[in-house]
Amino acid sequence: YHEVPKIAYDAGETWTSLNPTYDRIALDDSEVLEFVKRHYNETEVELFQSMPVSVMKADFFRYMVVYIHGGVYADADTINHRSIDEWIDSDCEFVVAPEDNDMFFCQWAFAAIPRHPILKRLLELIFEQLAEGPDYSYPHFVHKVTGPSVWTIAIREVLEIGEDEKLNPFILTDRAKTLRKDQGICWLTIEQLDGALSNLSAHDNPDFLKVGWSNWFAEAGDAKKNQFQDI
Repeated sequence: YHEVPKIAYDAGETWTSLNPTYDRIALDDSEVLEFVKRHYNETEVELFQSMPVSVMKADFFRYMVVYIHGGVYADADTINHRSIDEWIDSDCEFVVAPEDNDMFFCQWAFAAIPRHPILKRLLELIFEQLAEGPDYSYPHFVHKVTGPSVWTIAIREVLEIGEDEKLNPFILTDRAKTLRKDQGICWLTIEQLDGALSNLSAHDNPDFLKVGWSNWFAEAGDAKKNQFQDI
């Protein structure tokens, strides 16, 4: 174990106990940078390092690591109430839930197979913004550049969901069911997500932030390799 706050340690243990066939991996900041250098080119590494606040790197890294390895991502303060296999079907290729505001998809917990086209497009959009030079004077620049805004834009774009489409009603439509059947896009309602996980919002706690942790994610272990294969 890395030196992590007790709240993160305890939350992580819920994932381990409920998901014995999965690997759970924690990376600190230096290991995150090592991973980025190993899997991305020099320009992309420089753009990653150029981000001025750590929460942007935490946002970006979750997409980068799941794009490479596939798996289930959840913020470090997320408690797991139900095993992964109970809320993610074996034929799912991308799993996401809308926020209750109907405007954005949740990115504090999601799952994908390696190299999923939504994550590919998402990385492209973020790298493009960083290369152009974001307006860091904009009050919500984190949300726009690496957070729920760009995350939702990538999903809408790849799946051709209209900009004005309200997300909670959309995931119950026939078209959403077709995406589930044909492309393995598995939709969770916010109630289903809340039934499986709870986020403690510990990021507001100074004791939680003082340690240089990055992210936790549950990567498919040997018993689940067929669930998350390259496409």
